[in-house]
Amino acid sequence: MTEPDATPDFTSEETIAELQRSTNAMSVVEATGLINLFAGLLNTSTSLILGRLDENAKAAAERWAKHDSDLERNRETIVKRFAHLEERLDKDVRALDEHLLKAHDDQVALDARVRPVRTLAGTLQRNWKTILLFIVAALSIFGFSVETFQRLLGH
Repeated sequence: MTEPDATPDFTSEETIAELQRSTNAMSVVEATGLINLFAGLLNTSTSLILGRLDENAKAAAERWAKHDSDLERNRETIVKRFAHLEERLDKDVRALDEHLLKAHDDQVALDARVRPVRTLAGTLQRNWKTILLFIVAALSIFGFSVETFQRLLGH
């Protein structure tokens, strides 16, 4: 071990002799015991960690089961509330429809009493100019068509 940065060769005689002279050197039994102690601590730590993970998983499963039951209960409550609201809304809509139909029927009855009855004679009297103009236009078109066909046919 001449260079401090070099990795020591533990198989060389010189390194083994130096390790044996050192006051801090451990025997093989002590090193094995230390390794076994570390292994035992790691095993204990691993078992404690796994135990806590198992407990947390069980607690989480219980919480999710409670959450699922609460969710189902809340869903049923909401469905019942919506059904109740739907019934009330349907009842209110029917009442409004009945009210509007009654109002319409009342308006029709009022219109029947207030408005005069329309007859053919009244319509002819009010629109005689338009009707006369339509008849003259129709006869003119018919006469023009007849004359045009006579010319085309050579008569």
